[in-house]
Amino acid sequence: VSRVLSGNGYVKSETRERIQQAIEELHYTPNEMARNLFYQKSGIVAVIVPELAHPFVAELVSAMETALCKAGYQTMVCNTFYEKNYEQRYLDMLKRRMVDGIIFAAQCNYSLLIRTGARPGRGTCWIWESRPGREAGGRGAK
Repeated sequence: VSRVLSGNGYVKSETRERIQQAIEELHYTPNEMARNLFYQKSGIVAVIVPELAHPFVAELVSAMETALCKAGYQTMVCNTFYEKNYEQRYLDMLKRRMVDGIIFAAQCNYSLLIRTGARPGRGTCWIWESRPGREAGGRGAK
């Protein structure tokens, strides 16, 4: 069956036809979770933002989603609501390999990022940064 679905390897034409008929009759769709386990990737990139309701952030996420889709990825939008514990939860997803990468467009706690192993070049990308004494755009920006 996998040879028919992937188009790789030899399958007798009679067998191929029977398998394709069964696929149609049963409305079979491949199990993405099983495929992801085999290839050790999720095909998902998390985009962490401080507040999706902000017009700039909404436009940024829309552009990122378009680009990620063209590259074959699905987008998971994660709204932190300016809460550090939300950032922790989303970074844990990267640590547990639930997502292939994270685009960080939110205020960030650098020590938290380092503890989770999220560093540029290791499946993460920062759009803007927040440093002690200076908050990144959005609510409370200086």
